[in-house]
Amino acid sequence: MKIVCCRCKKEYSLKLYELEGANRPIIICPHCKFQHIVDFLPIDDMKEVRVKEIERLNLTTVTYIDLTASRIADANRASKVAGDDIDAMEWPRTNDFILATQVASSTKVQDRRYKLRWRDVTDSGTFADVASTGEISYTATTVLVDGATLVVGNKLCTGVPPATYWYDGLESEGDNELPDSPDEYDLYADEYTEFQWALDCSSADFSHYYEFELYEITNGVAIGTALCRLRTDHAMYKLEGVTKDKDGNVKGTCECFLCKDNQDNTCTYEAYDQSDGSGNYSFTGLKNNDAAYFVISWKDDTPHVFDVTDHILQPVLDE
Repeated sequence: MKIVCCRCKKEYSLKLYELEGANRPIIICPHCKFQHIVDFLPIDDMKEVRVKEIERLNLTTVTYIDLTASRIADANRASKVAGDDIDAMEWPRTNDFILATQVASSTKVQDRRYKLRWRDVTDSGTFADVASTGEISYTATTVLVDGATLVVGNKLCTGVPPATYWYDGLESEGDNELPDSPDEYDLYADEYTEFQWALDCSSADFSHYYEFELYEITNGVAIGTALCRLRTDHAMYKLEGVTKDKDGNVKGTCECFLCKDNQDNTCTYEAYDQSDGSGNYSFTGLKNNDAAYFVISWKDDTPHVFDVTDHILQPVLDE
């Protein structure tokens, strides 16, 4: 079992020593020689005691870093919001992104490891680890290099943290640990830094809000929730068809106008396309799939061709 000294905060393996002249075992820190008396008290009724093995015993108050700012950027580390802690709206699900988490400390916080968690706010979901699969995953391709040092010139957050000195941070891509095991990270008093995470949202739901939580692996503690959220873009739909004459014969290179029936004796023009030589036309980028669309098409020809579909065309999801 590992012991964390309450004086020097360093870690060492448990060894018990005999206190000379008394039947009292003690623990001695090999780093600063500080001593603790160990008391063994009998437990009368073991049925009332629940026990579990522990691997690490802190003899001091555990201190943590503070999450002080966050920002979302694209895969090239270009910020896509106006400032720290601002939601990134209408984010295309096909676009990987980088989440920056700025942290600071008022006291020495050493020998720690961190990970990122996510949750679907729209679905009232609970936080889950970023993994290789899921609505938010780490299978992203960005300019980040896993485990690389993040220098001050590459930081994204611009807010002034409650600390004075910059300490180089870390980049994460292709996994969910900073630093990778068994390495550990130290942040000293009055210092701040930034962790950057490469993330994939291609499996996220359309038009959903996602938020992120920085988590300390070492002590199993949530550090804080990033104030910036990601909102994915709307679902995109398409409507396709073939232009034909009154006898059902395919007619190519016709002018096609897509309209939507507003169900109040009015209609709204949506888009234009020209059918190809085989009569195929396509309207993409539609934001709803109401069964209330129609297409007007014509071709200046001999004779002049004009037609309109029923007002019940329904777009399909454009994957």
